[in-house]
Amino acid sequence: MAIDCYKIEWTKPYSFKEAVNRPEARHLGIYAIIETVKTKKIISYIVKSQELGRRIGEHQQGFSHSGNKNNQKQLYSLGTIYSLSDNVTTAVITPAQLHDVESFFIIKLKPIGNGDSTKKLYKGTSLIVINTGKFVCLEKIMAHNEDLLKLIKSNLTTKKTTSSSDMW
Repeated sequence: MAIDCYKIEWTKPYSFKEAVNRPEARHLGIYAIIETVKTKKIISYIVKSQELGRRIGEHQQGFSHSGNKNNQKQLYSLGTIYSLSDNVTTAVITPAQLHDVESFFIIKLKPIGNGDSTKKLYKGTSLIVINTGKFVCLEKIMAHNEDLLKLIKSNLTTKKTTSSSDMW
């Protein structure tokens, strides 16, 4: 079984106007819409796009037409996706990979804004995602399998050892 590994470089959350003008907005990736519910920040929507800024604009326009008053309070964190495979880190992502990453986040986070139809699209592709950057609402490491995730996390802790001669 092959496991696809990705690094997502997240921006800090920005307002709509700030987000669409960010350099990351001109790239392929995913973004999270963050809302405040009873003083708690939650991820309300996860979206993929070939060009993040254009998709955010479409999203904002849809909110405006629907009369959604909360759209002024929404923040956007942009995620640039890098594939970690074959000893190479690359931002060249196929549409299928982009779909898998978006679906993975939707299934894992269960954002209230993503409908049931999008939650059913994920086919369980084996993924490991490393979240980096300035968006602190996500676990640093996420995986499709909880046992694998526990194994990875347990091996990331550093333990102080004495000298190498004590090991033998």
